[in-house]
Order: sequence, then C-alpha cells, then structure tokens
Amino acid sequence: SLWTHGRHIRRHLEIGGDGLTSNHYLSNLIGLYAVGCAVPELREAEEWRLFARHGLTEEMPRQVLPDGADFERSLPYHRLVAEIFVHGALLAECHGEPLPGPFLDRLALMLEFTAAATRRDGSVPQWGDNDDGRLLPLDGYATHMPHDHRHLLALGGRLLERADIEARGDGRDVEATWLRGDAPTRQPATVALESRAFEAIGCYILRTADLHVAVSCGPVGTGGLGNHTHNDL
Repeated sequence: SLWTHGRHIRRHLEIGGDGLTSNHYLSNLIGLYAVGCAVPELREAEEWRLFARHGLTEEMPRQVLPDGADFERSLPYHRLVAEIFVHGALLAECHGEPLPGPFLDRLALMLEFTAAATRRDGSVPQWGDNDDGRLLPLDGYATHMPHDHRHLLALGGRLLERADIEARGDGRDVEATWLRGDAPTRQPATVALESRAFEAIGCYILRTADLHVAVSCGPVGTGGLGNHTHNDL
C-alpha cells in the first residue's frame, strides 16, 4: 500500500500550471520523504527520499517569507506548513541527514511567528482560511481545538533546542514526547511577551501582560493569488 501510494504521489505532484507550489506540494514531499526513509527496501525509496529532501529544502525560501510567515498568509495554513517542515526536519535528523542550517533558521522564524500570534488562552486569531487538517494528530486536543497551535511550539522548540519556543507550548507536549522520546527542555520560569512586527507578511502583534492585538494588513497571499487570504485584511 505504501509503495502504490508513493508511486501515485510521485507521478501526480501537485504543481500548478504556472509552476506555483503550496501546502499541497509540501504534503506530497513529506509523504514521499517519510516512505523513502521508513521503507528503504522499496526500489524507488532512495529516489523518493533524495527528491523529497531536496524539495523540502528548496521550498522553504519559496513558501516562507523572510520574517517566518507562510506566503499563503493564513494562520491555520501557516500551522499546517510549519508542521510539515518540522516533521521533515525530524525525519532528516532521525535518518542521519540533518537539513541545512538556513532551513532550520527559517523554521525557527516560523515558530517565532506562531508564538507571537498565540494569545494567553493558547488560541490564535482567525486570519485567512481555516484548515484544521493535521499532519500527524497524535494528541486529541489539537484535533478538536484547531485554533490552538501550541503542540507545534512544543515539538518544534524541542527539535531546535529553543527552550523559549518550547515554553510557549505551555506543556502541550504529548506529540513532542512521542516523536522525540526525550525529556522536556528545562523551561525558563517566565517567557517574555513582546510586540512584534512581521513586515514581509504585513502582520503586527501588539501585546502587554493582559492584552493581545493582532493586525493583518498585508497583501493577499500565495504569490498574489489570494486563495487563502480574503476580506479579513
């Protein structure tokens, strides 16, 4: 079944007629990478693994803006894309071929953006289309609370050894523990909550100890297509 699925994905990659790629193509890549790493005895496994690893590395600067925000300019889709990249980095680490430094640096920026957008109650604002799809929903809370992205911060922070990001996961570390198999990082007693400007995406987060104001005032996303950014600007 994995072999036939992999062959179908490899033959039908979701690339737009104009060459535009999005979270659909990233989903193709992470599936091929997972199968290529996990079932090396398949005769196409090595080609799938190498193709997907290169593709994930190449797509990071194409789909993620310099400030760490997904170019589709939707917070739920940002979460999905960040999950794909985090799991790609985790697979690469486990397979003994860590992804390059620039990839991991921009992945850290993605997690910083999620952390900045997260409110005190653990939710994020509804910017853009909502996609509650999960790459690997091990923890039930994340499937029935789609506006809570803290599982991503817990896993990504631990993967990148960023205690500040992991702390913003606020203990939502079931997936991190299952996937990493290591203990939580010793978290700082307090995490600074700062206002942040994400100028590339056009999003601004204003916050104090008890207030969180999020303003989305950038252009439409996905290279101007605007398929997931609408009248919430």
